[in-house]
Amino acid sequence: MPRLYNLLLIAILCCASQANACICDTPPLEEITKKAPFIAHVKILYNEQGIGNSATRPIRIIELFKGDSVKKIREYDMNSSCEVGLQPGEEWILFAYYDSIKKIYSVGACTASRMLKNKDGERGSTWSWGQLDGTLKFLRNYFGHASPDPVYVSGKYKNYYPNGQLEWEASYQNGKLDGNRKIYYANGILWQNENYKQGKKDGVLQRFGRSGQLMDEMHYAIDKIRYSSYWYDTSYESRSMAIMFESRTFDRRINDSILQATPPVIQKSAEAVYDEYGNYHSKRYDRTGWLEAEMYAYDLSTNKVTCEYNKTGLLVFEEIVTKYNERIVDKKWNEKGELISHKEWEKGKYLGDKLAGKPKDNK
Repeated sequence: MPRLYNLLLIAILCCASQANACICDTPPLEEITKKAPFIAHVKILYNEQGIGNSATRPIRIIELFKGDSVKKIREYDMNSSCEVGLQPGEEWILFAYYDSIKKIYSVGACTASRMLKNKDGERGSTWSWGQLDGTLKFLRNYFGHASPDPVYVSGKYKNYYPNGQLEWEASYQNGKLDGNRKIYYANGILWQNENYKQGKKDGVLQRFGRSGQLMDEMHYAIDKIRYSSYWYDTSYESRSMAIMFESRTFDRRINDSILQATPPVIQKSAEAVYDEYGNYHSKRYDRTGWLEAEMYAYDLSTNKVTCEYNKTGLLVFEEIVTKYNERIVDKKWNEKGELISHKEWEKGKYLGDKLAGKPKDNK
């Protein structure tokens, strides 16, 4: 099975490398809302057979914001890097346009449609960053819709997935999150554990993978982040891909004690410390624990210093960017620790490489 997985993964990667990347210039949400003739919160019911790069998707409208109350939508750009990826059981906010030839609303590349829940009812990253509430609140305010969501006043509340599994449990005080909130995957594994004080994050926030492994941890003080740390995913799929991309060969017999250890080694991938003004010092590590890079951002993040190191701990690169990019200093060292390049820019003008003895040429 592992060998089959690798062959399939290699084939997928090879095909993907030949596809064009999908690059979209996404306008602000308000502009998208004005232009799109159809906007709705829908559930994808089932797949109909498509032809070529398109297919019809039967839908059930949960909340219609703009356009006609239809039962089907057309999905284009399938089997490409721009595929929207509508799947049965998922909930989406669709920003669709009218296909005058097929006489149907359609979605495709760059239509800004986004998934709200997967087929199991999990909200995923929409819980993480508040995107679900933010998007729906904007649309409801824009079109004057009253929110159908329940109002949580004071006390402890729970919500459940369609399969009966607990989705979340939280404490509210005067309509605001106050105390602990736990969110679970549809399989019962804890996904997020966080704490609030009158609607603001306060204390530790933790996120876990489906295996139960701690992936992210953040410390807040009245909605201001003070410390964050992240860990590498130790799942089999993640480690297999790491071997493929971080090694010089696809040979599965690579003697790498970190990637192939049993049980897998849980290694921190990054961490950062923040002050009350938002300045920070961050560090990035590879899977063996080697410090790859550091970044210092200070003076309200308008001055930044980035440092990169080799595996012996020697500095190999340093970049200093001053306020509003008025001055940039770029330095490089070789493996012996000798400075080999010292370039500078001022207000966008290149001043030359000091070590090369080049004069200022204003290129």
